[in-house]
Amino acid sequence: MIDLSTRLASDRIRIVCCIDDENLPKPIEDVSEFARIFLQATDDDLEKIRLRSPVVHQMIMQEDEGDLFARASELERSLTDAVDAGMVNLSTLREIVPQVKSSDVYSVKISDRLISVFSTTQVKFLARSFSQWDDEADAILGEASAENRVLLLIDRTNDFEATDTDGVEVLAGLFQKHAGICEFIDCIILTSKAEPETELSASQEIFEEVRAKLASGSNKARKVFVFSKSRLSADEHEIQSQFVVHFDRLKASRLGRELAAASRSVLESAVADATDWLQEVSLPEFHWSVFRSSEQEGASEIQTLLRLVSLKQGLHLERKFMSDNRIISAVVGLREIPPEHVAHAASPKELEMMRKLEFEREGPHINSLRQPIGCGDVFLISGEDGKSPPREAILLGNPCDMVLRADGKRTATFGLLVPIERSSKDQDKKDNNGKERKDDGRGKLAIVFETGDRPTDTRYVIRPNKMATVPLSVLDLVWMNDDGVARLPAEPDISNSLLSLSQKRAASKFRPNDDRRFPNFEVFGIPLQAKKRDVKLPGGKNTKTLDYSVQRTWRLTEEYAAAALLAFAQTISRPAFGHDFIRGWKVQDEPISSSESAVEVE
Repeated sequence: MIDLSTRLASDRIRIVCCIDDENLPKPIEDVSEFARIFLQATDDDLEKIRLRSPVVHQMIMQEDEGDLFARASELERSLTDAVDAGMVNLSTLREIVPQVKSSDVYSVKISDRLISVFSTTQVKFLARSFSQWDDEADAILGEASAENRVLLLIDRTNDFEATDTDGVEVLAGLFQKHAGICEFIDCIILTSKAEPETELSASQEIFEEVRAKLASGSNKARKVFVFSKSRLSADEHEIQSQFVVHFDRLKASRLGRELAAASRSVLESAVADATDWLQEVSLPEFHWSVFRSSEQEGASEIQTLLRLVSLKQGLHLERKFMSDNRIISAVVGLREIPPEHVAHAASPKELEMMRKLEFEREGPHINSLRQPIGCGDVFLISGEDGKSPPREAILLGNPCDMVLRADGKRTATFGLLVPIERSSKDQDKKDNNGKERKDDGRGKLAIVFETGDRPTDTRYVIRPNKMATVPLSVLDLVWMNDDGVARLPAEPDISNSLLSLSQKRAASKFRPNDDRRFPNFEVFGIPLQAKKRDVKLPGGKNTKTLDYSVQRTWRLTEEYAAAALLAFAQTISRPAFGHDFIRGWKVQDEPISSSESAVEVE
């Protein structure tokens, strides 16, 4: 590993400032404190004391037996007698007291330890208390530049000074008042509240605290990294090695910011390129591309516009990202940093969330956009008999057959609902009684998707050994409402701009009393009845509402829905083997009721 001096030089760090409440200059008034310090004196310190005060030196040398606590007590008594007798005074003791470097019994100022660690380097080392920092921050930071970087080593807490300033306050003030030069300043927080193995999680907590201190909506906060004070008890070579690791983390954070800035520039350019296309294309081409194609594909104009802009933007991004020197330089720099130095710096929760977005979209999102039903939609089937527990099922079928065409109709009139379970991997390994499942939660016949390898990652299990048909016209009711419930309102709002023309034409034919389109039926043994209610509108007109105990709760993304459909088709079309009959595999446990028979619905 590169040594600390070389690393400081390569990172162009010229000034190191330690900000600690123990750096506050304070005169020693207690004789007992003098006694403790004198007994920690080195041979060189003792020689200096002998030359300046033979009396004190003689008293120190007499206390050479017993443990340190007993010796300190005896020396305190001797010094007190000497002060009372006028042989020495406190001023003399202050002049000859040595600078303590280390001790197995008494605490050492953090700045003293750090001075020793950085003594072999060429940096300018400063030790300041919090109150001194408040007075001198502008002057110290005024020297920061690209070729003259400043490293701040900041104590997390302030226990001894009268000022309210602590480590978080220092960082917030730095990012707020010196935003223009923050790129030339690195910050490490020193704390005894974090162990080495929790430094990275503690760093994220500090970042969140600092961001909360800044103005609402501010993005000025920068990543800082925690250095556990317990590391300072190691030998100097080990401490220097750990600082090199922390410099790698700071460098990774800095390169990450550069990558983000370059990416934002490319993204803004891509957005401009994509939206400029809307203005440059001829009116007939624009109208045909957005409006006519939306009508033919059964999509809303807004969805089509978003898709076209995304395609144009994606093409621009692919071209620019691979050729932008800033992005390439940042990626190469990050690649050179040893993975073990930053491997745990990312937030697992953030990664889990991003990975989950690759697999699914939550119900409130797709329902608020009034998106039409499609392959991959997941519905919560509740029922009202009180006997069967609610269960989720995924809608599977040929996407092309499910699309509402220009006339508001579709090729398919029924869809297949297949049970699906969504849970964390560790939770899925246990049954309802909390016991470990022998089948690891997968089942004998199951289609499984997993978002990752962590126990907290999400597992999706589709159970194709049981399925049910459902009228798609019933499921169409979910996009009539923001909450995704299959409900026909008393006054359907078919003028909503989020609805496609195909959806509006289909909705215009919805009637509460249409028993062919909205029949009573069963799904997995759960009776689903069309609940009709009489309501009176504000003008006195009587009408009806209609709803089912069905709600769209989330959606498997298009890629994985297609994979699930393919796996499902392969499962139900495979040859029958002996074990299928032995194990009792069947398409559906309950007999198909007459209401589930395939009837054509307009």
